[in-house]
Amino acid sequence: MNSFLHRIKEQINTEDETVFRVILYSISDYPHVPDKMMAELLRQSRKSDARQTSVLANTEKVTLGDESIRELLKCLQVSNHYNRFIEQIKLEKLFEYRQQLEPYIHEEDWAFLERIRNADHRDELNTVYTDLLNEMADNPSPSLLAKGKRVVDRLVEKEWLTAEESFEKVKESVNAPDMNVNGLFHVYAFRYFREDRYVPMLAELLTSNNDLLLEEAADTLNHFQTDIVADELYPLCFEEDFIYPIGVLGETKTDYALSTLRRLYEDIDELEPRELIAESMCLHFSEESIPEVESFMEKGEFTGMVDMDETAYTYFKVMNREHPDLMLWKNEAEEREGYFRFNE
Repeated sequence: MNSFLHRIKEQINTEDETVFRVILYSISDYPHVPDKMMAELLRQSRKSDARQTSVLANTEKVTLGDESIRELLKCLQVSNHYNRFIEQIKLEKLFEYRQQLEPYIHEEDWAFLERIRNADHRDELNTVYTDLLNEMADNPSPSLLAKGKRVVDRLVEKEWLTAEESFEKVKESVNAPDMNVNGLFHVYAFRYFREDRYVPMLAELLTSNNDLLLEEAADTLNHFQTDIVADELYPLCFEEDFIYPIGVLGETKTDYALSTLRRLYEDIDELEPRELIAESMCLHFSEESIPEVESFMEKGEFTGMVDMDETAYTYFKVMNREHPDLMLWKNEAEEREGYFRFNE
């Protein structure tokens, strides 16, 4: 377990709702949360509506294993809001727990899952995939996107799709007038092909004007967690569209990525990217960035893009550090959170 996850683990049982909310936010795009930790988060989610909201909103990227699936089954009896976690269970696990999950998955969805699971030849899966692409031509709905990803998962698992094939498909799509859905699925496939040589291509996609592609490329890069990701993202953080590059750098929870964020903080003068960099440094939960965070907060200049009050408060609490403005930050954060909840 890396130092970032160790910090999160220490705080899961906190009674401080602000700290709980922010540590959940810190893993919102981080896919490598251990199953034991995910199970504990699901247990925590049943303690209050606020915790349920935090867990539901910030664990969409985590794949559920046995322990968290067993905890999910308890959650499903409490609220149908938990149904969306079913998409985060791998195909074979769905069938392993079919009896318990039967009431929560529609019959036609089971039929689709059985079809891709029982496919004996690549052509059978390719037919399913092509049918989905045709269906999605005019309407790439979330449910169809989820089905398409299930097919890609199975193609990779059966070794019927290779990294080189996906690489060529992404290049074809990038050179087309519009990135098509086929290209989008092949970007998704690279979370299984985590070789450094593919990082430059994926990083370049963060300059796209296609929102779906931006999100998929970012999600895929978050699976890599390697130094080359930080190196490729560094120059992109100086561009006009800096939000995704800084965001992925913040979700790359390595020492080298943090040192890259600290270097960016010194090299960039504009307030908006510096604020995102300060937030990202906080959400690494490392003592290394205390000087930069203190400096940023002392200047007192904020854009409002992120809530630096609750972020800085949580950072110092997790690091077990005192600060004269600690309770001021907490009060400001709680007032805003109360306002948002009242106006939901």
